[in-house]
Amino acid sequence: SFHITPPEGWVVIPVKSYEAMDYIASANGDSRFSAASLRVQHWWPEALRVVFERYSEKPIVIDMYGYRDSDIASAKTVDGISDIEVLPDRMIAGEHAVGYSRIVTDDGVPERYDTWLVGRHDGLWRFTLNSAPGETVVPSEARAALDTVAWGPPEPSASPSATES
Repeated sequence: SFHITPPEGWVVIPVKSYEAMDYIASANGDSRFSAASLRVQHWWPEALRVVFERYSEKPIVIDMYGYRDSDIASAKTVDGISDIEVLPDRMIAGEHAVGYSRIVTDDGVPERYDTWLVGRHDGLWRFTLNSAPGETVVPSEARAALDTVAWGPPEPSASPSATES
C-alpha cells in the first residue's frame, strides 16, 4: 500500500479505480490544474510490460533514467514547454528517485511541473508536483509532502490503490 500526507490545508480528491491517477491532492480541491497540486501514478510491472512491449522480459527491468530521458525528449518537441531540466536524484521513502522539471505555458500563463520517478519491485511510481497557474515555482509544502511517502504491505482489500495517511 502507498501512503502520503498532503500539505496542510490541501484537499485530497477521490479517484476512481479506472482513472489514470492513483492519488491527487490540490491546494483548492480542484482535480484540474487550477491550483498547485500533487499527483501520483503507479504502473504495475505487467502494465509496463504491455506499454513497452517487453512481453518476454522476466523480470522486467525498470529503467528510471531511460523513462525520464524519454519524457524529456518528448517534452522538447512540444510547443509551450520550456526550461526543461534534470533534477538532482533524491530519495522518496527510502527509494532512489530521478526527476526533471519544466515550465508549461498555456494561453500565456506559465506553470512549473516537477516529476519524480521511482522504480520498485511493484512497478513504476510517478510523482508530479505543479505550481499554481502563473507561478513558476512548485510550493515547498508540495515538495515536503514527498518526505511523508511510505510503502507498506498490501492492504487486505486486494485491489491496488493509493490512500492518504
